[in-house]
Amino acid sequence: MDYKYLRWQVVDTPGILDHPLEDRNTIEMQAITALAHLRAAVLYVMDVSEQCGHSLEEQVELFRNIKPLFANK
Repeated sequence: MDYKYLRWQVVDTPGILDHPLEDRNTIEMQAITALAHLRAAVLYVMDVSEQCGHSLEEQVELFRNIKPLFANK
């Protein structure tokens, strides 16, 4: 997509659950790998209503677990 002569892309990853990296399945690892190879910002969206089936605490913990993978973004 383009906006004001800037090119950008939205990548909606499948659910990445909060568990250790070595316990992640193939789909989760592909999503993380795709995000890690982006050369731009990563936007993490949380569902503060908790209607997604995960508590806010679980979502924050997931963010903390994957944040080091995107330290340079």
